Amino acid sequence: MPPDINHSTVEFYTDYKTNEIYWSLNRIKFLGTKTAAYIVTVRARGRFTSIEDFIERVFRHKLRSKDLKHWDEVNPMAENGRVPVNTRHLKNMILAGCFDKIENVQAVTERYAILKRAALKLGFNLRESDAPEELRDKHHFWSQQQIAVSGIGSIDYRRIFSNSPDRAKVKGKASYISLTDVMRDENDGRKAAVCATVSEYSEHSFTDRETGQRKRFVKLILSQNNQTAECTLWDEFYRAHKEELQHIKGKIIILTAVIRYSDYTASNALQSYRNSLLFIQ
Repeated sequence: MPPDINHSTVEFYTDYKTNEIYWSLNRIKFLGTKTAAYIVTVRARGRFTSIEDFIERVFRHKLRSKDLKHWDEVNPMAENGRVPVNTRHLKNMILAGCFDKIENVQAVTERYAILKRAALKLGFNLRESDAPEELRDKHHFWSQQQIAVSGIGSIDYRRIFSNSPDRAKVKGKASYISLTDVMRDENDGRKAAVCATVSEYSEHSFTDRETGQRKRFVKLILSQNNQTAECTLWDEFYRAHKEELQHIKGKIIILTAVIRYSDYTASNALQSYRNSLLFIQ
């Protein structure tokens, strides 16, 4: 289970009544053992009931003397060493999903409202950089944030593809396929539409045997949570999309490609073809 403010402890916690294992608090980015232990100590006096209740009980008198403008201004919240919890910790806990249960979150996009309320309680407004307007209603944006700060979570790539306005441009040209299915022997030679995160990007060159010309191509490692696949974008495609490709690492893309068996990796891989399409989400 994702970390939960009323169940998670310093280490992983197993609830034998429900057979659930909760992610530990000190696996959240910047939260050390001392911070996690302090939160557990405060909780021992009663479960937290809301984000405001957590802030009031953990930060206490510091709220009355605060002069904060953003999450990263941690010093004003740490003047008194007795409270080893700061606003940056709080932001990461919200992004990790710690308050989802007590705030009855039904979709990860609702974490924006929790961030907004927490900032208001602390005395400042959210910045555009906290959650860019064009991404606030994107399920994958909040899932990416959760993974980045806690290491747990998953992205629903099929959902991204289904909800993308670019889906209509792919229709009739290729059908959606997961990276797991890309690896199946029976799909060798099939044209497919994939939605994935570009985890690695590298440029290479080769000499065309027929023309003697020097040509370039790109190697991508695409990932869907724990599954990966290699993708080669050949010279013609590279030249047509050069500007987009320069900043593609870390982005979620929709790509139409052909599945080919690779002797180099001894498995199926993806390759661009003459009319391949690329959309950055």
